[in-house]
Amino acid sequence: MNTRSSIDYLSADNTSMISGSVIAQANESQYNHVHLACLCQAGFYMIKTHRKQYLTDATDLLYQYEWDHALLQEKSKTGNTKIHTHIETCRMCEVGWKCSNSERTKCETSATSLAGSSSCSCIAGYLKGPDSCLPCPLNSVCYGGNAAALPCSRPQTGRIEDNYCPCPPGQILNAAIWRCEECPPHFYCAGFTNMTGVAPSQTTFARKCPYGATSALSSVDILNCSCAEGYFFEALVAKNCLACDSGYYCTKNMPRRVCPPATSTVSSLSTSVQDCVCSAENTQLSRSNFTEQTCVCRAGWLQKRCVL
Repeated sequence: MNTRSSIDYLSADNTSMISGSVIAQANESQYNHVHLACLCQAGFYMIKTHRKQYLTDATDLLYQYEWDHALLQEKSKTGNTKIHTHIETCRMCEVGWKCSNSERTKCETSATSLAGSSSCSCIAGYLKGPDSCLPCPLNSVCYGGNAAALPCSRPQTGRIEDNYCPCPPGQILNAAIWRCEECPPHFYCAGFTNMTGVAPSQTTFARKCPYGATSALSSVDILNCSCAEGYFFEALVAKNCLACDSGYYCTKNMPRRVCPPATSTVSSLSTSVQDCVCSAENTQLSRSNFTEQTCVCRAGWLQKRCVL
């Protein structure tokens, strides 16, 4: 079942490969060769095979895999003919695979197939190329398969394709009116340059800044989100704005900074280096720039009288 028949003939002076089976060896050149095969149809692949060979002049009995064919009858009369049988057991190709020439090949990640397919087709968001599926061109919609890319048009012209066209960074699609609008405050909108699908559920949505953070209109990245003074946010560590903590100060839109050596903070919500206090008695933080700030004696104290 699920096979197609094949028959080939090679004369004794032409020893080579027949239907993928090497039958020509040094001691085989004296025979004419007839190759009878049942090969898997397109959409099926071989899971096992049965091979057998015999001389036609060895017996007059009918063999299990021999069938009537004019070429076989003609060559059998001449004698000195060897028959080769190749019978394949086949299985239907699974979803996501393509099967041809009795072999099974997995579809690439940008393609898929139905059960019993002999070829793969591009998924939505990709365009058929010469050898593989290509990403949909910029500002286009690709429905997959063999469909051509459809260029977007903004503003909307009434085409259904425009409902799924991408918005640029800093904008987001308003699904109520199918228009790109500026990304609202407290959100960021990365945008995307080509479709990853053809349904709204597969598009990119606005993402909210971490809890306690805000952003300006048309923000494009989480780095555009900033915490209030006294709080900090590390995109790779925390999901929310966190209290600055003792020994640090947090200025708005700046990373958390550690206090100078031998200093710390009284509050966990410190906002300036001036909130860093020297731990030694009778000392204070110098008023030079941050990289040189150190604890020095308070006014009215000699260095030998204060402890640094």
